[in-house]
Amino acid sequence: MPSAPPKKPAAKAATAAGKPAANSGAKPARTGAKPAGAAKAAAGPVEVSKPTAGGTLRPKDLIARVAEATGGKIKDIRGTVAATLEELGKSLDAGETLVLPPLGKLRVAPGKAEGGDGPMRLKLHRGAGVAGKKKAEKEPLAEPGEAS
Repeated sequence: MPSAPPKKPAAKAATAAGKPAANSGAKPARTGAKPAGAAKAAAGPVEVSKPTAGGTLRPKDLIARVAEATGGKIKDIRGTVAATLEELGKSLDAGETLVLPPLGKLRVAPGKAEGGDGPMRLKLHRGAGVAGKKKAEKEPLAEPGEAS
């Protein structure tokens, strides 16, 4: 009587737990359904993280904030933000000083690892106008309509 091929206990135990076997090499079958996170992201509004002291700004958060500020769609803004960050990186690698009024003046400080892939020291000067202060309007010497 021919014997049946031996079963793989590791694969059976892994699939019973709902996880694919690590060494089986087989890919899980696609059912055509979107992952739960994709349906949630597409259906509802995106939760935008607010800036916090000591927090970390990730590209996903930056894209969401830009989309909220401009009223654009995330998929339209993603490419623009990625290209902007890439150009800023190229400028910093070249040693250029960035003068971006909403951000401030950003320059590469001289360091030991010049021209390498090591860490880069940056100096950012935010300026006085960053906190949303406007220049105080000067009080006119004469009333409107009076000769000066």
